[in-house]
Amino acid sequence: MDKFVKKTDKTEAKPKTPIDPAARKTQQDLADKMRKAEELMRQRKEEEKLKKKEKNARVMAFMKEWQKVKDDQELEDHKVIPKGTVVEVEGISHKHFGDFLSVLEFVQNFSEVLKVKDVFHNELDMETFRKALTTKENAWMFSELVQMFLTTIFSLQEDEAEEYNEKKGIQESVENEQIEGPASTSRAMELATKAGKWAQTYLG
Repeated sequence: MDKFVKKTDKTEAKPKTPIDPAARKTQQDLADKMRKAEELMRQRKEEEKLKKKEKNARVMAFMKEWQKVKDDQELEDHKVIPKGTVVEVEGISHKHFGDFLSVLEFVQNFSEVLKVKDVFHNELDMETFRKALTTKENAWMFSELVQMFLTTIFSLQEDEAEEYNEKKGIQESVENEQIEGPASTSRAMELATKAGKWAQTYLG
């Protein structure tokens, strides 16, 4: 029976259903939108990456400039200095308060040279110095203070004179020396030493 059955070598192809043009257009539009969305996303990522890179560069430049050593006048974050609080010290006016502190600071910084402890056993504090300047009851402290300064000056002059004698010797003279041009510091000290030595020698 099989030989009577007609066989075909190939299976007959089923006819394809034709695609609707509207559906084809919709698919094409959707594909275009997806491509545009991907391109837009890629551009945004590139822009964000570029912005981040520029921001890091600005931060690095700012840090480099900020860490650079500058003069105070070149700084940009200047602030107005607030007004100081007035310090009230009995007997000392505001005008002379700075001088008052300057002298006190000088005495404390050079206490060993001035031998402050030999005069003031507890050193010279602010209250003691104020009383010495402003109260009659403590006028003796002012006298001790002046004597301390003068003693130190004479002692230093003697030491300087001895050092000068060892090096050059002192040519005592009562004549006035004419100095041409501005006197240097060393020359001024030399003349002061001569004057101090002359007074001690001839006036006692």
